[in-house]
Amino acid sequence: MYKSNLVLISVALAISGCHPIHTSDPRTAKFPTTDKAWDYSDDAKAEARNGDMEAAKKDIEEAIKLDPSEPDFHNTLAAILIDTNPQGARNELQLTIRLSGKSALNNSDRQQAGAYVNLSMLEIKLKDLKAAEKDAVSATKLAPEDAHAWNNLGVALLKEKKFDAAVAALKKALDLAPDNEHAQRNYQDALHHDVGT
Repeated sequence: MYKSNLVLISVALAISGCHPIHTSDPRTAKFPTTDKAWDYSDDAKAEARNGDMEAAKKDIEEAIKLDPSEPDFHNTLAAILIDTNPQGARNELQLTIRLSGKSALNNSDRQQAGAYVNLSMLEIKLKDLKAAEKDAVSATKLAPEDAHAWNNLGVALLKEKKFDAAVAALKKALDLAPDNEHAQRNYQDALHHDVGT
């Protein structure tokens, strides 16, 4: 089984047991979101880390009611839904991408790229490999320095038996993050499969 990082947010890390990477904090950009909505979001993330997914879902839904245009809130809801409602998580990630694309924030490309990375990982998990490949490519275009995007692209290509392309994508992931154990393992798997054909 191929390993890839689930890049949702720190909430997803507690859920999936995967390793953290980047998340953006839109509050640093003075996005016009109410403090109360961010309080709900912070509570939801803490509750999810503690395993109280029901309370986490309730609180993040309250944050979304207060500001339905905040991509971070939808990304958090996706992380909460990942195990119990993968299609709901996919819908929330697609909404995160659309909202991030409309954002006037300086980090909107980075936020959108992170959502594409998350979506590609979810699609790998759901075995929707063509969609995973497409979304990982979108992530690499928006954030070519993101090793996780290249790793997810490599995993999707490997599972599609596109070995040469998988090796190239995973090599790029390792060039960017040589210590990434998932990329190392996936690269070795791709080399092994490539030699075996």
